Amino acid sequence: YSGEDMYTISYLGSAGLAYVSADFGQRSWSCEAVTDVIVDFSAGDDLSMNVNAGTCTAEAEIASWGSGIRFTVNGGRLSYTDTEADGTLSAGEAYFIPSIPAETGHRYRITLNLPDMTCLVEDITDEEEPEYPEHIYVFYTWNSGWPLDNVTEDAAILAPAGTAGTYTGYFSTGETWNFIFCDRSRSEITVGEIGPETRYGTTGDNTHLQAKTSADNSDGAGAFWIVGENDGGPGLGLYLFDVDLTENILERTYLGSNIYVSVSGTETAMAFNSSTLNWEATISATAGSTLTFRLGGQGGPVYGGADGILAPSTGSNAVTVTEAGQYVVTVDLRDFSSLKYNLTKQN
Repeated sequence: YSGEDMYTISYLGSAGLAYVSADFGQRSWSCEAVTDVIVDFSAGDDLSMNVNAGTCTAEAEIASWGSGIRFTVNGGRLSYTDTEADGTLSAGEAYFIPSIPAETGHRYRITLNLPDMTCLVEDITDEEEPEYPEHIYVFYTWNSGWPLDNVTEDAAILAPAGTAGTYTGYFSTGETWNFIFCDRSRSEITVGEIGPETRYGTTGDNTHLQAKTSADNSDGAGAFWIVGENDGGPGLGLYLFDVDLTENILERTYLGSNIYVSVSGTETAMAFNSSTLNWEATISATAGSTLTFRLGGQGGPVYGGADGILAPSTGSNAVTVTEAGQYVVTVDLRDFSSLKYNLTKQN
């Protein structure tokens, strides 16, 4: 229906997958972001799906479908099923058995296209294992859309976390609220266009990574953002990032707004220098003073070190000052595989 009493509705929100409903009787509408999609097994062991702009995916070894599966959205508020097991979704809470049988030792990919209301179950047991990059790089950006023209230097280099496709590292925000991920360093990419690298934005939930497929944001992916205090987040400061490319998920742990250098037990707050991307402080020390570094608030990681390289504190590996004087202390947390410190004597 359209007429003189119908008007264009503008919805201001982040790019991503959304559920829109309209009540023509009440002449009202609503729109909510899709934040979670679950493969709900009747026997338990639910499987979380990656939520992207167009499709949602999950991969897992599945020995049996049990009494069936269904799909739930936003904590179970919405439920979908495939009653004919033909790949066509409909609203409903009934469990169904996919047409592809589940076998012990086999791995499956489940794909939902909620805008098209379709689902696909594939046996991917024989697919080759994906190759993952050596590191994941974090770039500062200066807006929340898709800022191909204004990515800056490597703000962080995340190191492998042990399991293939997983990475961890520290990220210092400085005064920058937006960031993206890439499988190559800033020096290896061309600003303003997408080359052979893979860049990752988010579709609006600020948690899932989506590989860019276009130079603009027509694929629904924009930059990640730091959640400010007014929106219930911790705001700017130091974070621990954990990225899982097998699930395309970012987990972040806020450590605090500062890091601290302890001079024989007396702590001094260090400030982040947005020009050098290092944490800095000026201290006075006597010969034989010992230095340790605490990242964030009480209970945060503590580091000692030697020869300019930081190492997790063992209680006996504090940095030792050999000559009394005033020092500028710098800490570089950008490369998680090589955390560094430096002491520069001033007098």
